Amino acid sequence: MRLSRLPACRPEDVGLDSASLKRHSDAISRQIEMGYMPGVAECVLKENRVAYIDVQGYQDREQQVQMTDRSLHRCFSMTKPITGAGLMALWEDGKLSLDDPVSKYIPAFKKMKVMKDSTVAMPGPRGGGSEDARREITLRHLVTHTSGLGYGPGRMDKREKLVVRNSATQEMYLDFVKRVDGGLIPNLEV
Repeated sequence: MRLSRLPACRPEDVGLDSASLKRHSDAISRQIEMGYMPGVAECVLKENRVAYIDVQGYQDREQQVQMTDRSLHRCFSMTKPITGAGLMALWEDGKLSLDDPVSKYIPAFKKMKVMKDSTVAMPGPRGGGSEDARREITLRHLVTHTSGLGYGPGRMDKREKLVVRNSATQEMYLDFVKRVDGGLIPNLEV
């Protein structure tokens, strides 16, 4: 298995131990078999080379969809340190300002709505519903967790299901993924 545009190497070429990585992979396999996790897709990059890749199990256990090197995952908070470091490196290089509006990079964020009362989903006597945001969300808001973005419906009430919609934002994201996978957008080097 090979990741797009990154050269591969043996673990020992970059100071890693193949036997230790094999033990790790075997332990993951046991955890998958025991039902602790449905699957895993992980890799180790060192010196800008791929030294280890392990893809096993399911991306969807119930539907029996195998994990692949193209499976997408919700990583939640695990992406914050990586994104934060990348953002600050771009800031240090003068490529962006923390006060840039997010819409400069993702136009769908230009006209955001905010909830009037988070306990009321629809307009009514308690003033629920939404209204236009007073100001745009900035990169600073994102990195300080003050943007007001939530996880959407169903976050607190597990009975409420998320609805998948074909939106312009989703189409932009899918187009972006296709362009990256097709090598049309080079990897950022810091």
